[in-house]
Amino acid sequence: MHSPPYIDLSACYASGKYSDLEAFIQSNVEKFQSDNNLGLVKQVLSSLYKRNIQRLTQTYLTLSLQDIANAVQLKTPKEAEMHVLRMIQDGEIFATINQKDGMVSDASSARNIHPQLHCPSGSIS
Repeated sequence: MHSPPYIDLSACYASGKYSDLEAFIQSNVEKFQSDNNLGLVKQVLSSLYKRNIQRLTQTYLTLSLQDIANAVQLKTPKEAEMHVLRMIQDGEIFATINQKDGMVSDASSARNIHPQLHCPSGSIS
């Protein structure tokens, strides 16, 4: 069985452009509804934010919430902050947010530099 809308959905997702993916889903919403897959397709859409935020936090040591919002096509820095906080809580990214200046910093480098800080007590000789 050939399913061009699903192949095209995959290609839109791979492009990383939220607005293109959203437009594609809207133009094929009837097909996804008739297949009873609209809920799954909406999960694909929301996962694109996560993927793009993960890529940013893996690329930059520090960036602003405004930069994240712009890069992943969110409307406001507050919306970016909510996504970042949820991803930190879920263990999907290792970052900290400085509330004072709205900056997101990569926290994974600290774990790699000082792994002994995460060892159980008594395990360092």
